[in-house]
Amino acid sequence: MSITVKKYKFRAECEPDVMLFLYAIRGWALRYFAIEDDIYTGDDGRIYQNSDREVAMDVMCSLSLANLRWIANQITDCHVIAETLQSAERYTGDRTYGKRQASKAPCGKYRRRIIEGILEYKEFLENNIERASSAIEAVNAIDEIE
Repeated sequence: MSITVKKYKFRAECEPDVMLFLYAIRGWALRYFAIEDDIYTGDDGRIYQNSDREVAMDVMCSLSLANLRWIANQITDCHVIAETLQSAERYTGDRTYGKRQASKAPCGKYRRRIIEGILEYKEFLENNIERASSAIEAVNAIDEIE
């Protein structure tokens, strides 16, 4: 059995937006990678960091472009993903700025998988909060010894 795969690209405002969206589509995204460096040299010769992230991904075809846009639209502040998401061959990185894009909710069983992916991301973040808190306590403990 062969799997049909489609290639998409999008921009996001920041890395957490990318991660939340990718966790939401975890069951369909086969691979993804950044396609643009986030560090660049400006016209003035100074080095800058771009907060936007540009991502390319391969997705199993059971989700359409309209489904992917719908998912991005359900995530708070992921409007840049929804407004730039496009097939790899049509991608420009330009935002549609509120122009109506085709968006369609996936079927119920897919929505359950989306929720499971988002819950996994929530658990990942909670575990990292615990790790960060432990690290802060460990560093503070050294101050108490001195």
